[in-house]
Amino acid sequence: IPPVWVMTVLWTLWYLILGGMVGGIMSDRRENGWEAVCRYRGALLFLCMAFLGFLWYPVFFVCARFFVAAIMLLLVLACCGGCAWFYAKASRLVGGVLLVHAIFLLWLLVINVKIAFLN
Repeated sequence: IPPVWVMTVLWTLWYLILGGMVGGIMSDRRENGWEAVCRYRGALLFLCMAFLGFLWYPVFFVCARFFVAAIMLLLVLACCGGCAWFYAKASRLVGGVLLVHAIFLLWLLVINVKIAFLN
């Protein structure tokens, strides 16, 4: 398991990058109907992803509820995939960064499941 301070730095860095990119897409003023729908649906999924991601950290490290944390990570991963799909229509860069974030989440899920079954 990685040290808590490494996870804190990685998690904070990821959400700063993702928040900046989502802010860039949301500030786009083009008024194409479908792109606007994609932006707002993506923003809703991003907020769900961020909320569950912030809840995952204390559930995993503080409460040590590894199975619940794994379920939460699956939900975060689903929100990340949906957010990447919607935002890839507005910006391929943001969609690509969200896919890299999904790979990061898969890595966390593997660690989480491994710890859950070892304990």
